[in-house]
Amino acid sequence: MNIVTNTAQAMPASGHLRVNLCKNKRFGIVTISDTGPGIPAEHVGRIFDPFFTTKDVGDGFGLGLSITYEIIHRRG
Repeated sequence: MNIVTNTAQAMPASGHLRVNLCKNKRFGIVTISDTGPGIPAEHVGRIFDPFFTTKDVGDGFGLGLSITYEIIHRRG
């Protein structure tokens, strides 16, 4: 849900979000894409860092993607 929320916030005017789920014999594979402006190159390496945010003060804590990453990582 956090990735969907972040995507919607990053496309202020309009855009499309696509979430695909397929499965093979062992795993479910989720692919997420959107038509937003993308992540600036200088931020790409930090998006999963705790407390990193590009949002205005009061609009986010910078924990959503780091928590999402940690949950996925722990589940293997």
